[in-house]
Amino acid sequence: MTTSNYDEIRRVRHEMSAAAGHDVHKLIAAINQLREQHADRIIAPGKAEQCDAPKPPISPLLDGQSTPAAG
Repeated sequence: MTTSNYDEIRRVRHEMSAAAGHDVHKLIAAINQLREQHADRIIAPGKAEQCDAPKPPISPLLDGQSTPAAG
């Protein structure tokens, strides 16, 4: 099975969190250090490649209708 970009990002984030002992303060410090070391490789959010993240599920309307009421 092929790993999507989304799955790879989740794996790396989990690995980084585990390396910091799941301590948010240590994790943020590590991320900030990496940001400084790799500043030339950071992509601007508006220019990032499209990720194949799963689409959120379509949820039913609150009142149980299958289509929105005409306004």
